[in-house]
Amino acid sequence: IYNHYFIHRLYLTAGNYKQHNYSNGLIGSLRYEQDFEFSDTHHLQWGVNVGTNLYDGEYIDNIGLDLLWILRF
Repeated sequence: IYNHYFIHRLYLTAGNYKQHNYSNGLIGSLRYEQDFEFSDTHHLQWGVNVGTNLYDGEYIDNIGLDLLWILRF
């Protein structure tokens, strides 16, 4: 009866980035995902992430979506 699951995950990251000849700055990201095993052979995971990075002294934002299907046989 407990062979299947539905999981929520939240990941938070933060840090300080320093590049040679540029000042340092804060970077970070946020990721939310769901994980669903709906049979013994099928598993589905999807998520979204947003974040910011610092390259050559300029902040660059990013957004990502992903979908993963696992088939066990």
